[in-house]
Amino acid sequence: MATRVLQGTGAGATRSGSGFPAEGADMIRFQEWLEMSGASTTGEVVQPSRGWIPGAEYSTYLMKAEILYVSNCTLVIESSPTVEGPWQSAATFGVPGTLMAVLSSEGGLSRFSHYIRWRVDPAAAEWGICFQLKAFPSKGMAEPNMGPRRV
Repeated sequence: MATRVLQGTGAGATRSGSGFPAEGADMIRFQEWLEMSGASTTGEVVQPSRGWIPGAEYSTYLMKAEILYVSNCTLVIESSPTVEGPWQSAATFGVPGTLMAVLSSEGGLSRFSHYIRWRVDPAAAEWGICFQLKAFPSKGMAEPNMGPRRV
């Protein structure tokens, strides 16, 4: 498996006035730009524990996935009540673009427990992905603070 951390904000940067969260809002850089590729024998790739979000402080997270390219794999956001698991899928991304998912500890389809991490699941012999993740926390079911917006 090949892994490379990319620097800067080049490709995939948020467009002005797009309605997506602005830099400087309450934000957690969940994963800087990361490029990965490999063979199906690699198996799943799980985010190292030092990068996990201990989500208990907030009840809602808006997850922003910026995917430059993806081939034969999916990016999964998972959650677990303990470090040991069991881990359950809270959101899945499998196409390029800027994608959003709202995770809530208060129920719904994208429910999260205490810890939040990402995982890449290869689906074919040759796979690759280039992505970054940001999380915008909120203490209630109200929309997370996404900073200033254009009206």
